[in-house]
Amino acid sequence: MFAPDYAVPSMLSAVLRQVRDAFDAMGDATLVQVGAQFREGFGPGAPIRVLFVPHTRGTVDDPIEMGAAGSLRHGCDLFLRAEIESSDDDTRFDPVVLLAMLVIDLVHTAAPGRIVWGECADDSPVKTDTGMGAGLALHFEFRHEIRHEARRWVADYITAQGRVVGPMTQEPDASTPPLPDAPGAIYANAADLPVIVTEAP
Repeated sequence: MFAPDYAVPSMLSAVLRQVRDAFDAMGDATLVQVGAQFREGFGPGAPIRVLFVPHTRGTVDDPIEMGAAGSLRHGCDLFLRAEIESSDDDTRFDPVVLLAMLVIDLVHTAAPGRIVWGECADDSPVKTDTGMGAGLALHFEFRHEIRHEARRWVADYITAQGRVVGPMTQEPDASTPPLPDAPGAIYANAADLPVIVTEAP
């Protein structure tokens, strides 16, 4: 059973939470951390781990779906560390690449169609095969809608004539006279144009 926010994640935090939950559900004990404060733990000899550093860069864009106010791109840096299983420089990145592929899969599954991936670079603590672990640094952006604030549309507002009205107030339409049996129509006499009288609830 998925939480409501799992269907269409509303925040980057919901995406990262899904990735964490997926590791747990798979029985994978890989350490998953969130926050720049854990970056110091990626020195030589650091164990296998996944680190998300959210909200590093981002932009405000046009809406993804019609009717929204806009969309936000939340940038997130991703750092991966895996133990070296081979003494061959040609294959020493294989474990961390496999870890990257898994994390990319989990991120995309958490927010399909809302992820844009960027650069991928070597982030190993030592750039040669010394048994100190291999690392990768990636960047992605999560894009989500900015919904209209419902409270704004039910708030009172001031008309051009200076009247304070609410969204449910019925304003008279002077361009279209009402039918004789229209509710609220008042006639001074048969020759007069009809006038609609309305009041705010």
